[in-house]
Amino acid sequence: MAKNVSVVIPVHNQIGLLLKAVEHIRNANRLGEVIIVDDGSEPDQAQAMDNIGGCRVFHNDGSSGFIKSCNRGAKKSEHPYILLLNSDAFAVGQPISAMAENLDAGYAICGARLLFARGSRYGVEGNIQHAGIGFNKFGVPHHPYMGYPGDEPCAVVHRSVNAVTGAAMMIKREVWDRLGGFDQKYLRGVYEDCDLCLSAKKLKYEIAYEPKAIFLHLMHGSQTDTNNFFNQKDHDHNLSLLFTKHGQPPTDDAIFFNMRSG
Repeated sequence: MAKNVSVVIPVHNQIGLLLKAVEHIRNANRLGEVIIVDDGSEPDQAQAMDNIGGCRVFHNDGSSGFIKSCNRGAKKSEHPYILLLNSDAFAVGQPISAMAENLDAGYAICGARLLFARGSRYGVEGNIQHAGIGFNKFGVPHHPYMGYPGDEPCAVVHRSVNAVTGAAMMIKREVWDRLGGFDQKYLRGVYEDCDLCLSAKKLKYEIAYEPKAIFLHLMHGSQTDTNNFFNQKDHDHNLSLLFTKHGQPPTDDAIFFNMRSG
């Protein structure tokens, strides 16, 4: 099978996490290239990124943020499938090929099963961090299975969903280009991935959750200070923007749970 996946990793400092993330995908099936977008890292860390073998590195002029870094990296990439990957997400096995097979089959976007990595401040090592994004009864995005055991039966089922996290999201280049990438009106940290997915759904594209694609994720481990860590004000702005663009999304709990009336 062709090596047709570009991996785009935005990063601000955290060279240790970045090196680990790159090492875990270096021998991945179907990997075409790794693109690192340095978002205003300290000079010594930025220089260290330039010395990582087998990667293309682009340095932002100052700190532009996660969204602009992803958009820049995707624009620089050369392959028909783009995997946006956080620098604190570490591949287990061959998740890239597992996700790419979904795009081969016609899905526009594919998300992975993310398990909390050792040292995460948000969950127990090996438990689920992400297994598809759902919308609760208020239309607010959430992770239905967060905190469940990593092998919870309901979380190891392949399914079509309405949204997946941008921490490890694969998308067809033609779809990314048609949507214009992440909407730069979103502020730091949250919901730009849901917006992209809902925009894709409006155009009748389908989104897959692939449980065979596994990454260990620190969750916010790549965020180091108040300059690049989202806050309540940003959260509220982004949620308001999501509702303004898409209306209040209806609950989709039935996708994740066997819900019966009566």
